[in-house]
Amino acid sequence: MDPLLGQSIVIEIVLLLLCGFFAMAGASVEEASESRLIKEVEEGDRKASRKADRMLKIVEEPEAFLLSMHAAQLLAALFAARFAIVSFSPLLDGWMDHLWADVIVLLCVGFVLLWLTVYVPRSYAARRPQKAAACFAPARLVFLLLRPMNALFQLLTDLVLRLMGVRPSDPVEEVSEDEIMLMVEEGEETGAIEARIHRFLLVAQKQEIRS
Repeated sequence: MDPLLGQSIVIEIVLLLLCGFFAMAGASVEEASESRLIKEVEEGDRKASRKADRMLKIVEEPEAFLLSMHAAQLLAALFAARFAIVSFSPLLDGWMDHLWADVIVLLCVGFVLLWLTVYVPRSYAARRPQKAAACFAPARLVFLLLRPMNALFQLLTDLVLRLMGVRPSDPVEEVSEDEIMLMVEEGEETGAIEARIHRFLLVAQKQEIRS
């Protein structure tokens, strides 16, 4: 194998895994249990308590962190796609038109990115949230480094929202009571919520409405 080709393959794999890492970090925050983190803060040793406290602050207000992970993931994906076109498209030039070679390489990279950044992270984080949280510490450093960029994007976003007639200070719409009841009903029908839990949720919801 050509040494340059081998190096290109290694670099491409690293870029793809980097995309998966940022996706896993975001999924770990989305799937994290706030009650478990609070328990670790109160009962864990000093090191574990400090780590859990950092993650708890992010879990309570995850929007900025998730935006940073999406931005880092997108940048890594762009580099991966561009590097793949430059490195691997020439290998197919003898078989087909250069444009079609670029398209095939992009499709292959896109397929791997979709698998690594959507299916694997979310499935793993949902089943092993504590192990997925191992990505949080290094990802938090990336989050801190991207803060200036996040602030700039937030200013631009607020400007666009104002141009569209939306005030950035307007509260985000929350889930209504009817939507909660509908989700409970659907959960029982699909088996995601047991019948006894379903009855408990309905009673709790009715008491909340009465109060």
